[in-house]
Order: sequence, then C-alpha cells, then structure tokens
Amino acid sequence: MTTRTSAAPNAERGFTLLELLVVIALMALVAATVLPHFLAASSESARHWAARAADELRTARQQAITMARPVSVPIDPKITKLRSLDGADASQILFFPDGGSTGGRLVFELNGRAATVTVDDLTGAVSLHDG
Repeated sequence: MTTRTSAAPNAERGFTLLELLVVIALMALVAATVLPHFLAASSESARHWAARAADELRTARQQAITMARPVSVPIDPKITKLRSLDGADASQILFFPDGGSTGGRLVFELNGRAATVTVDDLTGAVSLHDG
C-alpha cells in the first residue's frame, strides 16, 4: 500500500521578500511625490489665506456695529495688497458703526492660484471668490 503526499496548494504560497520590498518602494515613491503637493494645496493655499482674512474682516465689521465705533483692520503688504474700490493702494479697511466700510479688494496669490476678498463700501459685506 502506497500513501501519496500532496504538495502544498498554490493558494498557501506567500509573497517573497523581494516582492514586498518592491511594493513598499513604489508606495514610498508615490507618497514622496504626491503628499507634498496635497499638503501644500490644503494648508498653504491662496483660498485658505483669503478665507482667514475674510473671517477677520467680518469679525471687525461686527465689532464696529456692536461697539458703535469705527474699527480699523490694517493690511500687511507682505501677505497681500489692498486696493480701494477706485483702484488706489490702501493700507487698511475701516468699518463704521452703521456696518459700512471704506471698502476694498484683497488678492491672495500662492502656488499659481489666486483668491479674492472683496469688502463692499456701502454695506461692509465681505465676500470671498476664487481667482
């Protein structure tokens, strides 16, 4: 009587060390090229900075209304330039107790993209736009 031993089926075979190293190297290469662009786009984008500025401007407008006195928001020329609605350079936006403002337009440019914050002079409304 003869007993037969069967070889292990192919389904139980694992990966070789070389195959695992190749996959890990490819994943590291993809992460090294894609991750910096993703992080730069998410945290250091023009829209990010413009949104922060818009929030600060809205807060200043609300303070002017609540405290019934003008509130000035200085603009750092290292970050962005402020243009008044007539196109002249300006260094601050002033919000009045009635909600109005001196108005202006801030353009944020970073990594080839732009975002614009506009402050209406009559209403003081702050709006954010891409481009």
